[in-house]
Amino acid sequence: YNDTVYYGTSLSIIDGVNKTYSKIIQINTFSGGNDTILSTGMQLYGCNNKKINKIFYKDVGKPIFVDLDNDNLKEILVSNSIYFKVSNHKPLNYFVGIYKFINSEYIDYTLNYKNFFYKEINNNKVEYYKNKKIFTDNSSIIENFLKICLYYQVINNFDDSKSFYNNEKDFLLKLGEYYFIDITRILFENGLELSKEIDSISISLFNNANNYYKNKQFKNAKNLIEVLPLIPKE
Repeated sequence: YNDTVYYGTSLSIIDGVNKTYSKIIQINTFSGGNDTILSTGMQLYGCNNKKINKIFYKDVGKPIFVDLDNDNLKEILVSNSIYFKVSNHKPLNYFVGIYKFINSEYIDYTLNYKNFFYKEINNNKVEYYKNKKIFTDNSSIIENFLKICLYYQVINNFDDSKSFYNNEKDFLLKLGEYYFIDITRILFENGLELSKEIDSISISLFNNANNYYKNKQFKNAKNLIEVLPLIPKE
């Protein structure tokens, strides 16, 4: 227990999985930092008589047990955190991986659980369109929109993510330029092909900053120039 990665914060001994292991040792770890998702991990050891095997290890993602199949054999869900660099928005957490117990260990089975992610997508779409119609809560709109696109990307459905982004682009711009920049950056950094959009944002920021400078509006120019390094490059 003391030998585990970083710092073990709790230890539990639970009943085994099927007949493979008589007991499971669960050790939750925390590596430090303000982000509990990216700093919290878990190790699992399967015990059978005097034999111990490591059956799962993840030092990030705050792994949790959820019985997705209703078969009394719980899967492990792993999350990720994303941060907003330009706009004033709290970090967003979403699921990025599902691990299933196969034979004698937990293995990445994310792409076998597409139905789980499509359910999350549909739930977020319902909330997104509801909030979009009311148009009073930017925070919920942004969170629902990003989860829809990111969950598409988790299951490698980049076409639907890009299509949804393109369909909602004009509306997203109404939320504010900085929100739009962060949304585009986040999706791009998570694998969506948005090179043209990223280039367009960078050129627009530079041109606007240059115009402010020419008109001696130096504070406005400086604010835009400070945003430019936050835009990802190819």
